[in-house]
Amino acid sequence: MTSLAQATDTASRNGRLSACPDGVPFCTGDPETHADPREHIHRGPERSLNRADGTPVLTYQVEQWDDDAPEVTIGDADKPGLDSAAVTALADEMIRFAAGLRADAQLVADLSAARDAGDEAVPYILTPGAVAVLAEPEPRSFTINVQERDGGGIHTERCPRWCTSDHQADRDSEHGTFLCDIWHQADEVGLPMRISEGLDTHEDQVLVARLGAIPYTSNPKALVPHVNVELVAGTDMWVDEMGPQAFAAFIDSLAGHVERLRGVHAQLVQACAEWEAER
Repeated sequence: MTSLAQATDTASRNGRLSACPDGVPFCTGDPETHADPREHIHRGPERSLNRADGTPVLTYQVEQWDDDAPEVTIGDADKPGLDSAAVTALADEMIRFAAGLRADAQLVADLSAARDAGDEAVPYILTPGAVAVLAEPEPRSFTINVQERDGGGIHTERCPRWCTSDHQADRDSEHGTFLCDIWHQADEVGLPMRISEGLDTHEDQVLVARLGAIPYTSNPKALVPHVNVELVAGTDMWVDEMGPQAFAAFIDSLAGHVERLRGVHAQLVQACAEWEAER
């Protein structure tokens, strides 16, 4: 652990000697917060997240009351401060928040462009980089021979904008295609992971999510756009047909599980340290 003297010495060597009369390295030395001889409040420079016009949206600063532990205050200085662990957790959450904000910014741009062009509102998908994009700039269509037992004839199907399937199997079927077998799908999104099965270890994808719709099925959940999640690619183990609300709940449950995994990681770190100490 770094002592106050070490921190002050480091600040001095880096050309950042504190203006604080008590030598607190981050303190700006504001006379107003040092006027009371019984209690000095040490505050660092206020840092802020600003709009393009410079208007602050969120501010924070490092703060320490006398010899108490330093904390970070977010926004209102009268609210309780955050310790190091809480600040780290908040920073991780802000990374997730920023990715979502960028995605929604792109979504607004896409929808605004479509509105200005007089087009109908269009669905969007998120790339692994959390950027909202249209899967296809223009809708596609394809023609199939309908299976005789399904009425026969020719059918032209228009793909949703997000569909990336080439529908090759539907178009090339020798005996025709059942309409209920037409399946619109977007590109799948999975998490790369090393998987072990017995003595075999290989690279694979887990939690593989794919947007899809089966427009002529009798299953009402699959009839409309939905997301399926395959737990491990190729294992045929699925979380099936989630609409927007169900998929949002699924994502929230994963986020909660990540926090539980962080707790297991902390246990692992402690267990390893104790194991080495006893050897």
